[in-house]
Amino acid sequence: MVELTRSFQDRYGRDIVLWFDESSLVCSAHFGDYLIGSLDFREVDDDDSLCLLLVWAHLEEIDGFKHCGIGTALIQMVADYGYRVFCRRNDGNTGREDGSHLTGDAPAFVEALNQKGLISYIN
Repeated sequence: MVELTRSFQDRYGRDIVLWFDESSLVCSAHFGDYLIGSLDFREVDDDDSLCLLLVWAHLEEIDGFKHCGIGTALIQMVADYGYRVFCRRNDGNTGREDGSHLTGDAPAFVEALNQKGLISYIN
């Protein structure tokens, strides 16, 4: 199992530890001994590069850590390790079996990351 870690300061100056487990394709954020949440991916086929589809995003395990840059830092970390990250478009479908539908804050989150070039849309 390969786990990659990175330290990160969120927009409020809190020290966050980011973990990316390449074997399970889960990227998680921790504040001290507490799990803030995680992003889950699955591999998608592409002949040219390592590609991951974001299938589950949950960064709300503890209050006060939303909208402070952690999700962006997690996606950036995955991209820095050579992965291309994809996400489904917000098409109103909230029941995809693999969990890759967008709900809550996710549509605005992935659109902002798409504008930054960190996530591409997949059909």
